[in-house]
Amino acid sequence: MLWLLALSSPRRACLAHPTQLLRLRGGQSPGELSDVWKKRLQAAVEAQQRDQLGEAAELYRMAMELHPPLQGAWPVLTNYGLSLQPSDPAKAADAFRKAVELAPDDKAKADSHFNLANALTDASQPDEADAAYGACLALVPDDGGAHYNRGALRLTRGDAKG
Repeated sequence: MLWLLALSSPRRACLAHPTQLLRLRGGQSPGELSDVWKKRLQAAVEAQQRDQLGEAAELYRMAMELHPPLQGAWPVLTNYGLSLQPSDPAKAADAFRKAVELAPDDKAKADSHFNLANALTDASQPDEADAAYGACLALVPDDGGAHYNRGALRLTRGDAKG
């Protein structure tokens, strides 16, 4: 059985089974799916769990290329972005922007904004990162991680009043 762990940040996680992903995208039933993309997806999750993020990012990319409905699956895009972020935060931000659009609920949307903000911070785009933290906080006003990261970002920009 294939399970996909979508780590929204080191402190947030959700589980999604591939059949749930396909129901969201109106894709094929599991019996009709190619084993190749499933193997790539499973290998991506395993590589990510081993903290082999470069390998995981490439495997997610391959799985999405082999099975295009995955390109519209919030958990896959989230994992792909998290795998990309250390090596290519700008490309990770693109994945998180799409994840924001596809998030199934406000909590997932807030997590996606949080991830987007972190990637934008890493990509040296502080104004956009600040706005993304603000979007996260608009959805979940008591998000301590977003408050902390936004405050740290503002301090690095010299905005001590925040």
